[in-house]
Amino acid sequence: MRKNKFLLLIVLVFLMLIALIACNISDENVEGTGEKDDPYVLKTKAHLISFAEVVNSGETYENAYFALGANINLDNMDWTAIGTEIQLAGDLDEGLPPPDIYSFNGNFDGRMYTISHFKAE
Repeated sequence: MRKNKFLLLIVLVFLMLIALIACNISDENVEGTGEKDDPYVLKTKAHLISFAEVVNSGETYENAYFALGANINLDNMDWTAIGTEIQLAGDLDEGLPPPDIYSFNGNFDGRMYTISHFKAE
């Protein structure tokens, strides 16, 4: 019985970790489905930060559609570009492997809104 409880606990922890890894932009209460006629609509600082983190972790959103739904003020935070080049291996001149490159391959419509008050890194 004790062994079964322990196994159940391990399975639950494993499932929780999978759920955390699978989180994406839709978990931030973003409107839309990502389709051309129903883009994901980013309206808040939290939406934009989540979007950037997911893209900069390797999700390309190939052929997905996004749009701004409001002006977003980033309150003078340090901002890493969406779609970054991350050098994990070292200097290419030293013969090390090329960097991991994370790019956004979807469609983004600013809809005349702005993203303001950030410091580009």
